[in-house]
Amino acid sequence: MKGFDEYMKEFDRIMKKKYVIPKSKWTPQDEVVYLPKDPFRVPLKEAEELRFKALKYSFSHHYKNNTFYNKLCKERGVKPDDIKKPSDLVKIPLVPDKFFKDYPDDGRSFAVWLSNIYTGKLPEIYIKKRNPKTEDV
Repeated sequence: MKGFDEYMKEFDRIMKKKYVIPKSKWTPQDEVVYLPKDPFRVPLKEAEELRFKALKYSFSHHYKNNTFYNKLCKERGVKPDDIKKPSDLVKIPLVPDKFFKDYPDDGRSFAVWLSNIYTGKLPEIYIKKRNPKTEDV
């Protein structure tokens, strides 16, 4: 029977070959997932450092790439440079999940709402009906 370390080495080899992006392209989020050999036994200090770097990176990404979130952060007076240590994480504005579940019923308002929250390059939206529903957008 294989020991845990031997099993994990074989598992890592198979997973890395099939699914893991090259280490040179890792973001801090990837480091949280792939760096620890055993995710259930990460020393607390290392886990906190990984978490901080991942959250700071994610905040910076959304601040730069999401118009809606950028405006929200500016209204709250927070920018990525303000996040310097773990205790600063409380400054990051959170968006409740309900925000993404509540959206306008009519197609035109939905298209505007979507363009305001979408991260990345939004494709051209063509609305062909006079009174479109969200499914028509």
